[in-house]
Amino acid sequence: MSLMRRIFLLSLIASLSLVSFSQTSVKGITLLIDFEDLPADLSVDRINDLLNDEGYTEPAVPSSVRDYWKVQSRDSIDLTYDIFGYYRAAETFATYETMDWTIVNDIVTAALDSVVANNPDYDWDGLTTHSAMGLENEILSVNVITTGWIPGSGGAHWSTDWTAPNGYSLYGFTVQPLTSMWDPDFVRLFTICHEIGHAAWGFPDTYDYDGSSFGTGFYSVMSGNQVAGEVEPIGAPFFRDAGWVDAIEIMPNSSYSLKQDGKSVAIYFNPADDKEYFIIEACMSSTPGNAAFPVERGLVIWHVDENVTTLNTLENMTFEEHYEYSIEQADGNFDLENGVNQGDAGDIYVEGSEFNSSTIPNTNWWNGDESGLDINSITFLADNTIRFCNGECSDLGLKTTLSKFQFTLYPTENNGQFFIEIPDGLNDEELVFSISNSAGQIFQTIQSKPVKGQVEIALNEDYTGMIFISIKNITGENYGMQKAVIR
Repeated sequence: MSLMRRIFLLSLIASLSLVSFSQTSVKGITLLIDFEDLPADLSVDRINDLLNDEGYTEPAVPSSVRDYWKVQSRDSIDLTYDIFGYYRAAETFATYETMDWTIVNDIVTAALDSVVANNPDYDWDGLTTHSAMGLENEILSVNVITTGWIPGSGGAHWSTDWTAPNGYSLYGFTVQPLTSMWDPDFVRLFTICHEIGHAAWGFPDTYDYDGSSFGTGFYSVMSGNQVAGEVEPIGAPFFRDAGWVDAIEIMPNSSYSLKQDGKSVAIYFNPADDKEYFIIEACMSSTPGNAAFPVERGLVIWHVDENVTTLNTLENMTFEEHYEYSIEQADGNFDLENGVNQGDAGDIYVEGSEFNSSTIPNTNWWNGDESGLDINSITFLADNTIRFCNGECSDLGLKTTLSKFQFTLYPTENNGQFFIEIPDGLNDEELVFSISNSAGQIFQTIQSKPVKGQVEIALNEDYTGMIFISIKNITGENYGMQKAVIR
């Protein structure tokens, strides 16, 4: 993605976040294009069912595009398409395969001209525009479905200057077949839903462009990680950006209840920079789009830093190089960043899970400062609601477990060798010291008993920056955390 397109998408998202599509009917157009040497293989009626039918399913298609966006928008929008085609392209598919990706603009422009010529009475005024952004004459959603992956397929484009008879122009358009390159035997709606996310709602990619990590995995359709027979959900940051949910600001020592896949998420801002925040959603596996959700129910916690311009291409989990959209993985394995998998049960915060400055991952901001966020007392309620506490929640009679032991680390700034003074009550106990960087990634673990009331720590590798030392007993009871700066 070019820098200019990235800046434009950020501007678009900022605009969309002011708008809520409250039970709004949204209409776009879909063009069908085939080629002499690759003729139509899906009927217009079947494509209409795949896009517009309510309750439609077929093998590998759990819902129509219309039903998908109803669920994902939390019933805020009802998206349908007028379908035109098939338009037979001027050249063969084999010819187009040899051309530059920009040829897609010429093909789409010719197909649109054909629609105008063959449908003189079509009501162009009935199409939804980007009026929410002040773009009164730019069509919200234009899809182009081809019978093959021509150059430029699989993308959302902004580079044609075509104009409809009523003066409407194309804000953008998507181009793709409805079958994947790796499995052409089944229709899969993942790509078209992903590209609609770009072109209609302005959502950015959240996958790693070089494939070295999995980005946000199957927790967002914008990750680009298709699950067989399923289209992933959008994800809490994008629900909020589009205005489809209420974002409840998390306050100290307060409890919150979120309906699973409901119309509310919880958000916790960095007071020094409101472009960095944690956002929490409650999910369950039975919601359409959540077939890959790895547990029956639980909390997905995102860490978002909108200052990042590389989106999800930097997976190093350092202050300098981190994702824009991170999934906090409760087990601390960081499988998404390390390219191990697209998500597993260990990612989800369930009853008994905690997320605070002492856990791995922790709740620190990317610069290492403690955020003060302390998620605890997660409770599954009977009405498909998940309740949790931030800090000490006296309204629920719930208290955050605090260590009764006080530790002292010295010197707090050092070269990788330092001491931790151990309180009297633990002088004969075997202790486990887990050392992590500012992103919560453990890089050294030491198990030791105190000697003369202290434990000496020496890092076994060169490191500079903030570190965090989690202190537990051998059964896993948490005694607290210390931090130091390595120079």
